[in-house]
This record gives sequence, C-alpha cells and structure tokens, in this order.
Amino acid sequence: MSRINLARYRMDKARENLKDAEDALARSRFSLSANRSYYAMFTAARGLLALKELDSSKHSGVICLV
Repeated sequence: MSRINLARYRMDKARENLKDAEDALARSRFSLSANRSYYAMFTAARGLLALKELDSSKHSGVICLV
C-alpha cells in the first residue's frame, strides 16, 4: 500500500472513530466518547505520519514522532 493510500485509509478510520465519539456523546456515554475521540486523534496522527513514511503502533512512539 502506498503511503498516500495508507494515510487516506487511516484518516477514514479516524473519521469513523470521531463519528462513534459523537454518537456516544449524544447518548451521554462520556467515557466511551472520550475513548473514541482519543483514538480518532491517534489514528489521524498515524495517518499524517504515514505521509512522511514514519509509523509506530505504540502511543508513546506516535507522540515522539509528532
């Protein structure tokens, strides 16, 4: 998979996570909403890193690369 396609795939997943967060918030599921929001940001960051051909599956690794 090319880095652009990987970035697109991850950004699509981030949008799905954000939609899930919004749906959970609407149902007053605050913990779930926070979790899905976090993973939306994490996945979006991995998408942007893919454009630079960088990656880490670990949260601490992504933080260090950003």
